[in-house]
Amino acid sequence: MDGRIEITRSKKRGKRIELTLSDGDSIKVLEESVFKHGLFTERSFSPEQWVEILTDAWEAEAHQRMMDLLARRPHTRKEMCRKLYKREFAPDIIDRVTKRAEELGILNDRVFADLFVDEKITVAGWGERKIRTELAKRGVEKQIIQDAFEKLDQRHGEEVVWLHACQLAEKKWKILKREDNIYKKKQKLLQYLSGRGFDAACCYKLYDHCAGRDSDSEDFLHVEEEGAEWPIF
Repeated sequence: MDGRIEITRSKKRGKRIELTLSDGDSIKVLEESVFKHGLFTERSFSPEQWVEILTDAWEAEAHQRMMDLLARRPHTRKEMCRKLYKREFAPDIIDRVTKRAEELGILNDRVFADLFVDEKITVAGWGERKIRTELAKRGVEKQIIQDAFEKLDQRHGEEVVWLHACQLAEKKWKILKREDNIYKKKQKLLQYLSGRGFDAACCYKLYDHCAGRDSDSEDFLHVEEEGAEWPIF
């Protein structure tokens, strides 16, 4: 028994099993690791065996943490690596778990970018500049980001993207209707749109769109007449 690690006690703690060891330490592992490696009371393992068991158990734990995070929302691989690192998993374990997840399609930066671009344009009202910046922060490659915008145009068309931008600008313009100073009103709209991630050219086109319309008309939340030229974002 000299040098061997013996399990002296085990107790269920939620979804995990707490194992008390002969050296006085205790660890918590997933039930699947207990049954996979036979981690039962009075069993003992050599130091080499124990290192292998712990490495495998930590990989299983990292995988479970990853699946818990993905159940809340999609993640890029870089995002997932950051979050697992904050939970103090070893870099080599994080690399193996996330690489395997990519191979299985559990983590997919292309799918993430497609969903992110669509949601931020059509629901959140973000401009292209802000979307590109946020995707880059999440570790998405430039070409994947570009492909996501091209697929958005294929799905919805440029006119639909412009429609969402107009609706966003018009709602803000209506909020500013009590501002008597037209210069201040213009500046506030431009600052708002810039903060949403629209570039300067698009901000001015949206201002022209709003300023040329009557905020009290019935069709205020509609885009220009059929055949009008759509600004490019």
